[in-house]
Amino acid sequence: MQVLTTIVNSKSSGISLSEKKLVLVYEIGLHLIPTATEFVSYVAAKHGFSESGVWYMLKSLKRAGVVDFTEKGEEQRPLTLTDTGMALMRTVPRYSRVSSVQSVSSSRGFSLS
Repeated sequence: MQVLTTIVNSKSSGISLSEKKLVLVYEIGLHLIPTATEFVSYVAAKHGFSESGVWYMLKSLKRAGVVDFTEKGEEQRPLTLTDTGMALMRTVPRYSRVSSVQSVSSSRGFSLS
């Protein structure tokens, strides 16, 4: 299966993001949803992602130091971008481009990682 991906590379952080992860970074940066649980439901509904896939990507972004949020057993913190995450968000030329690429690739049967 062909995979359509646009990777955003940050030389300063050495992090690469798939289109879906870039969508998450952008959405988190808008500060519309304060908790990870609410955010997962919101993004899944808005973008047609599976909730388990969004959780997986969030945890991956947290391990990479891009986002911070509360997981079970941790002290309560809001869902936020780290300094690294903010730097990556600034690499997004326009959110509309990310959204349209995702929509076009999905309609053509491509998988975004």
